[in-house]
Amino acid sequence: MPAAYSPLLAAARAAALAAFVLSTAAEDPSATTIDESRYVACIAAGDYPGAADAARAGLADRHDARSWAYVAAARALAGAHREAADAFMRAECAGGAGFFDKNMLYLRAQALARVKANARARAALAVLSDRYPFSRLAAKDEDLSLRIDQRLAAGVDATNLNWYRAEIAAARSEPGLAIEYGEEFLLLSARAGQTSTDNSVVRFGLATAYLQLGSGGRATTHLASIPDDYQDYRGVLLKGMARYAEGQIAEASEQVAIAAARTTDPYVRQRAERLLGAWRR
Repeated sequence: MPAAYSPLLAAARAAALAAFVLSTAAEDPSATTIDESRYVACIAAGDYPGAADAARAGLADRHDARSWAYVAAARALAGAHREAADAFMRAECAGGAGFFDKNMLYLRAQALARVKANARARAALAVLSDRYPFSRLAAKDEDLSLRIDQRLAAGVDATNLNWYRAEIAAARSEPGLAIEYGEEFLLLSARAGQTSTDNSVVRFGLATAYLQLGSGGRATTHLASIPDDYQDYRGVLLKGMARYAEGQIAEASEQVAIAAARTTDPYVRQRAERLLGAWRR
């Protein structure tokens, strides 16, 4: 078994995670909704699925970034890499990226590598090295870094990109994971020299997923590369929804009104009219 996934290393990271949870809970008890004592007890016992369940229980009340980060870390320790990648992105979209400690950053990179989001894993390792340059984790597990680099060096072809397209579609019920695959696709397609027009479907899907997770700004960034009349003005409709999520009500109404006036798709028109009616109340 590669060193990156050894039980001993997992146990060491689990112990460090438990200490981190206790220290942050003491600093700000109101920052998360989870039962920290139950979470830490499960981590200490090696019951990582139980720890994830403890963290998810808190999310029923409030989807806070820290709880999602704790879910993600426990899922990663349990080897549930798809769920971990999804939860880490949910935490990030909730504003928790700055909260990730070195162990969480490493676990995130490991999860991304395991789900074949290698360029994204490389980016996570870069954040780890930049933020914690003197940590042993930053230089540890060179095997993981080497394998990521080898996979990226293998090149990108249509088969690779089509696989990511399929995975994006398959992850619709897991918006965080869909985002990771979508962002991976864009990184790889840039290596393959694809144009932005080729990527409109992926960017539209990314914007939809980001909106699901409340990140209107990131949705807007991707939608800026999509023509307004994309899918009979679904593009501009989604742009309006993204603006609304950012609190830009006037701009949102303007975009949605354009969709209502110009589309020939009854669904788009009805959706636009419903949104405009709701926003005017």
